[in-house]
Amino acid sequence: MGIFIIFVWAMVWSWGCLEVSSSDPQAWHLPVATGAASLLVLGITGLGITQKGELPFWTRVARGVVLAMTRTRRRCMVFIAIGITGSWLSYRGLAGSIHPVFCNEKEILQWSLIGPERNKACGADVMQLWYPFGVPRVAVLDRNDRTLRGYCRSGERRHIDCLIPERPAAGPALRPQSKRELVIALFHSGDLQFTRAISAAFTDGLQRLATEGGVSVRSIRATGPTLPPSDPRGRDEWSHQIDYAATYAAQSKVDFLVGIGTQAARAIKELDGVKKASAKGFVFLGVTDPEGTGLVTSLHERRTAEAVAGVRYGSGARDFFDTVAATFPEDQPLTFIYEKGVSQDDYMAKEIVGLPRARAVALDHLPAAADFADPNAVYFAWYSLDKMIEQSEGLAALAHHTIVPSTYSPEILELAGIAVSVDDAEIGRKGAELVYKAFTNPSFHLGEQPVYEPKFKVWLDCSRLAARNIKLRPDAYQRASARVGNCP
Repeated sequence: MGIFIIFVWAMVWSWGCLEVSSSDPQAWHLPVATGAASLLVLGITGLGITQKGELPFWTRVARGVVLAMTRTRRRCMVFIAIGITGSWLSYRGLAGSIHPVFCNEKEILQWSLIGPERNKACGADVMQLWYPFGVPRVAVLDRNDRTLRGYCRSGERRHIDCLIPERPAAGPALRPQSKRELVIALFHSGDLQFTRAISAAFTDGLQRLATEGGVSVRSIRATGPTLPPSDPRGRDEWSHQIDYAATYAAQSKVDFLVGIGTQAARAIKELDGVKKASAKGFVFLGVTDPEGTGLVTSLHERRTAEAVAGVRYGSGARDFFDTVAATFPEDQPLTFIYEKGVSQDDYMAKEIVGLPRARAVALDHLPAAADFADPNAVYFAWYSLDKMIEQSEGLAALAHHTIVPSTYSPEILELAGIAVSVDDAEIGRKGAELVYKAFTNPSFHLGEQPVYEPKFKVWLDCSRLAARNIKLRPDAYQRASARVGNCP
């Protein structure tokens, strides 16, 4: 029994010493646990020479520690000697089995027990794993989505491009990165239909351009709130997202920041995202009023030192209203419904109120189904409607009231029968072109590029319009950008 106790205690002590020797600041709890376990073993060992009686168990253990350290001093010294010897042998044996990991015949790091280490040359994170009774291994993690790429036994001399997983691993096989690498930090103004569509088109477009030009692309993504950074409730969350990009840039790099939607673009601008991430520039996508929000000083004829450019969401409030008005009969009043205090809605309302046929309904809350009270009215809206239709109640309002959404998707069109918006994919593609040119062409300066303004388009589901008895101008069907169903 004594030999068994000595063996267990020596292994625990050895493990603790090994963890301490790794110099990992996050492993502080292991030596503490080891010390506690060692005292417990000593206490239990000393139980046999403690006085029996009514003393509580833990009191007897504590007395056992004292007695084991005083009356059995020789046995204690044996324990300590075995523990130290086992620790030294384990450490030397493990350290001796660790060899450098190479990438493209170039040594990039010498393995130690400190991890994780960043493998910048190969586009992956590598971490030394060790288990008390296991074989040391190198785990290779994809830097983008943190999926496991594979393992490598640290006792073998390998190259990154030869890593063969010991078991099926998620993600494509890891290959050496010989291309120029473009790193993007992508920020979304909430998880809305238009931000998702723009983001998907931007990512696909940038990947296509990069593949054709021999450039590799890596991106980090963050979804912030639908509140602006000027709102105390939104500022903390946006600050967290910007700081995340800055931390990532400090460990690797970030070439460009991309803000999708007004709130994300404002956060990057107002919270000094470009400076904090040491980025080359900033591209905004899908912003209602770039001038009014302070992103740029002019839309055209730009000559600024600041590396900022982007794509607006449409061509202004007046064009949006004119497109809606040209779709419905001339005697049909049009009601703009919006939430006061939302910068995008306030800008649109300021430009639209006072125009012929235009009426406005200002709310102090997000529009709800009950706010569309007039069954004969044609309602149209802007950013608040985008947020409303992300909820089931908002979708129900589209199905039962004549509302012109400012965001297009097949699902929205099927409910409303009509949508007046821009092509979100066009915004994403234009943004990808801006970023790619700024990265590959040294003479292409973002601060000199005009803000691109996509035109508004009309989508019609004629079958849905007929079923709901929604009347349009006769020429509206021919001018529609896209039509489905049986159209006149």
